[in-house]
Amino acid sequence: MKLNVEQEKALEDHVFKRISVGSLKKTLGLNIENNQNFGFELLKLAEANKEEFALMLGMGYVFMDNNVDYL
Repeated sequence: MKLNVEQEKALEDHVFKRISVGSLKKTLGLNIENNQNFGFELLKLAEANKEEFALMLGMGYVFMDNNVDYL
């Protein structure tokens, strides 16, 4: 999936805690509850788009405890 400008901005905004993970998922069109699965999808987006914020977030969510929502 090719990211548009709004989606790239949402990734940046989530890194700097300007939007919630729910808002990020909505903007990306990803309805994934499991943090690890969400992280893997972000890593796929990072690779396809050479997107650094998606890479950082993806790594964080892959290793995050699924019962904690602190990113």
